[in-house]
Amino acid sequence: MLTVLLACATPDPEAHIPDRGASSTLTGTEDPELAVDSGSADTATTVEDDDDDEGADEDPADEPTPDAPTWVCDEEIRNGSEICDDAAFGVPDPYEPRALVCVTGEGGVGYVASNTGPTMSDGIARCQGWEENGQDAWDHLQYVEQLTCGYDGQVLEVDLEAWRGQTMWVGVHDHPLGGGHMTHVCIAHQE
Repeated sequence: MLTVLLACATPDPEAHIPDRGASSTLTGTEDPELAVDSGSADTATTVEDDDDDEGADEDPADEPTPDAPTWVCDEEIRNGSEICDDAAFGVPDPYEPRALVCVTGEGGVGYVASNTGPTMSDGIARCQGWEENGQDAWDHLQYVEQLTCGYDGQVLEVDLEAWRGQTMWVGVHDHPLGGGHMTHVCIAHQE
C-alpha cells in the first residue's frame, strides 16, 4: 500500500490554541494492546489495522512491541447535548503516569484543567456552567494540557506529577472555530 502525504501552506485554524505537549496516535501498525480500553469488554475501544491488502509486503519495523503499555480509561466524558462537559478526577499520590485519550476523533478539544465552570442552576459546578451563562469555556479554563481530537485512539501523555493528591478536571468542548460536538475523551492510566 502506497500512502502519499501532501503539504500546502494554509493558515493553521488552531494557531490560537496553545500546544502544550506532543501527542501520539495509536495506528493500525501498532500493537492492538496499545488501544484504549475503557475497562469493560462491552465498551472497549481498539484500533484495528484496516489494510485489506492480503500478501502485501510488511515492514518488520511495523511489528507489535510486546512490552508496550495499554491505556485504560478512568474517567470518561463526552460533549453530547452541551458545548462543554467535564468530570473531576483525583491525581494519584504516589504519582502514576496519565494520558488524555480521544476515544473518538470528532474534532473537539479534550483537556485537563485545574478548574471547572461556575455552579449551574442544578447546584453542580461544571464547565457547562459557562454555557448556561452565555460564555465560552475556553475563555475561562485553566488548561494543563489540551488536544484536538482528530483520530480515534489519539493519545497525549499528561504530566500531572505537580498536582499529585489534588483534584483536576478532564473535559471536552467544541472547537472554538466550530465543530467538535459529540467528542468522547478520557483520562487514562497505564496497565
